[in-house]
Amino acid sequence: AVTFDSAGEITVPTDMIRKHSILVSRSMPRDLAKAALAKVPKSDEAKGVIHLPELTLAGLTNGDSPDYTADLGQFDALHGSPAILSHFPNYIQLTNYLSRNTNEAIVTLVDSAEMQALFDESQYDGLDGGILEFFGCITRAGLTMLVSPRVEDVKVDP
Repeated sequence: AVTFDSAGEITVPTDMIRKHSILVSRSMPRDLAKAALAKVPKSDEAKGVIHLPELTLAGLTNGDSPDYTADLGQFDALHGSPAILSHFPNYIQLTNYLSRNTNEAIVTLVDSAEMQALFDESQYDGLDGGILEFFGCITRAGLTMLVSPRVEDVKVDP
């Protein structure tokens, strides 16, 4: 994984996130993430909360070769805020990576579709314990998930 500061420069993760609570989001609108920042717990020792949008390149392929052009365009849109570019296929690796660099809370913002996908057992074929191992690992690491409904799922009666 590579972390970038708000100026777009590559940075050492420990320098950026040490003693900060972290809100991680994958493909979530900025305004929704800003509203979620208030929900992130922080200890008395915490310096603050950092919103760290994550762009993962895991599983993005076009036939036999990776096609990252659309995703790198999305990464360009993140310029002006800290971000992480990773190849983590699931939250275990992401949580382990971040927890090595901070002792504060790690919170991830997911939409309802992504939350539903977390319960697809086929994602965990590579884990000996399957879905139970996955949830055990993220629970042990202290990952908190904030779930947001997808706009398409919200129905408003006139």
